[in-house]
Amino acid sequence: MEREEFQSYLNQVNQSYFNRKEKQVWKGYNKEVRELTDIVGREFQKVLDEIEPVVSLWIERYNKNTAKAIVKRFNIGYNPEQEKFTIKIHEIKTTDGEPIESPHSFLGLITGFDDGLHPKIKEFKEKYNVDDIRNPSNNCEHKW
Repeated sequence: MEREEFQSYLNQVNQSYFNRKEKQVWKGYNKEVRELTDIVGREFQKVLDEIEPVVSLWIERYNKNTAKAIVKRFNIGYNPEQEKFTIKIHEIKTTDGEPIESPHSFLGLITGFDDGLHPKIKEFKEKYNVDDIRNPSNNCEHKW
């Protein structure tokens, strides 16, 4: 989706939000937001498809078969007051389908962990007003 087309749709939803907030009439608003978050989700998946599998920042700690991973599940949230989206990654697995104990070591180029951010992710975040891409919740203690 082109930036201008997305921005136009985003503006419509935001205007709808502020009109509904003023009148306290919310029927239909969730559908509008869902359509908007679906667009952002599809576009995020396209970017992931281009840059995956991602390689661990700590590649020396993995064997060559488990050093690459794919994002399996994520969701998109939208804050109309800030006009920003948040992406929460819920599941990431190795290319062999194994769970990962330290997901942020793989997601640095996607989330910006350790000051890294893939150029395509940076462009995506700017284009779609994405404020944050968050790691899965985990109990990583960096025991290595």
